[in-house]
Amino acid sequence: MFMPPSNKFKYIIQGRCSLTHYPEFRMLTRENTEAIAKWLYEDVICLERPHFDVRQALFKAVDGDQSRWSTATYSVFWSERVTVRKRMGCSPYYATTGTHPLLPADIVEATYLQPPPNSLLSTTDLIACRAIDLQRRQEDLDRLHSQVLSARRLAAICFKKDHAATIRDYNFKTGDLVLMRNTRIEVTHNKKMKP
Repeated sequence: MFMPPSNKFKYIIQGRCSLTHYPEFRMLTRENTEAIAKWLYEDVICLERPHFDVRQALFKAVDGDQSRWSTATYSVFWSERVTVRKRMGCSPYYATTGTHPLLPADIVEATYLQPPPNSLLSTTDLIACRAIDLQRRQEDLDRLHSQVLSARRLAAICFKKDHAATIRDYNFKTGDLVLMRNTRIEVTHNKKMKP
């Protein structure tokens, strides 16, 4: 498929398994028989169609900036592979490998950034949203950081209010003797050694 120039790439060639709908793709700088034959030989055996959904998802994933489509290509195709297909009842990834995909959803890595949808999403919109999640945009990271920080502060205030009767500030000084009780060891030491 012909695309606007982006990071010296001008084309995307893609193929889909007609049974599982699993997409394979490659970004190309030029459209010639050598590049296409190499891709066919290395990646694909069976070919199918839906270029339109991929193109729409690419442009939605880069906020309509046609010159940046190559930066979102891997995210869009990964999202395409792990999205459940209505006609199969499972994702192309599951149909191909027999295992469910392990989606990155780590708070430290900030890979789950989208708020819940307000309405039903089309397949193209869902794929674009997942691709945006995988790109880890800085404004999403900043929004997530502020939300997590405010939630932690609110949780600390609620904990302090709920446990006000049991929280005590003993204010121990350096060198003070403190009596501690280790119940794990006490359970084993207060029993007979022999039956």
